[in-house]
Amino acid sequence: MLKVSEQTLPYQEGVRLKDLVDTYKPGADLFIVNGFPASSDTLLADGDICCLIRRGETPTAEEMKSLLAARHTPGVHEIVQKARVGIMGLGGLGTVVAGAMARIGVGKLILADFDVVEPSNLNRQQYSISQIGEKKTEALKKTCCR
Repeated sequence: MLKVSEQTLPYQEGVRLKDLVDTYKPGADLFIVNGFPASSDTLLADGDICCLIRRGETPTAEEMKSLLAARHTPGVHEIVQKARVGIMGLGGLGTVVAGAMARIGVGKLILADFDVVEPSNLNRQQYSISQIGEKKTEALKKTCCR
């Protein structure tokens, strides 16, 4: 069995990543096998989990889920997805922690802060100029949930 971009396929001996590109992700030029970067010439083994990516293209929700799961050891991703993490204060530390939690795939983030984004926040917090005046909770939600 092979898993290619969330699709389960029967395993065939001698299959390389480049053999899958035209059928499953035409134009793919980045390859992840079992959570690690690989070349298109990589020979696949039974049970491998592969992600095919086109550079510069935003992955679909399913592809993103597959990429997140590939970074964890088996079973860990399911646990992380069920986790709930509360962050009180969305300043210099809170914005960095929230971003890290989102990137590892934490299932639910509970964000709390009473403040709005101000120009003086931009040099040390994870906000952009376009978010000045927004509630920090709303601005960070947009940033973490793109």
